[in-house]
Amino acid sequence: MHAILSHIERRKVTNDYTVRYAGKMYQIDRRDIRVGLRQADVVVEQRLDGAIHVRFQGQYLRVRRCGEPRRDLASAEPALNAIAPPDKPPRKSTWMKNFFDKPGPDIDRAIRIANARS
Repeated sequence: MHAILSHIERRKVTNDYTVRYAGKMYQIDRRDIRVGLRQADVVVEQRLDGAIHVRFQGQYLRVRRCGEPRRDLASAEPALNAIAPPDKPPRKSTWMKNFFDKPGPDIDRAIRIANARS
């Protein structure tokens, strides 16, 4: 009955059996892991009281909210803006230089070519 009034969205289970919903990660309990769950679509229900329930193939799965991932300074990758820019900007392509200066076929010949290909 509570599912009728719930906000429902489909989500995909990741390889580590987590589901992302509303900017938060939810871990599926080990007891509920079964064949076909990885990369499968599940239904996430947000009840009126704010509780989150996850359903897979008509059965509810036990989930718990994951904490925010810790970021260790030693293992952090360098930021993209910390990489030095190249010395010279890339050269612009000149493949269309003087493209419109070249004469094209007359209209009658262009129509014959177009009709021959179709």
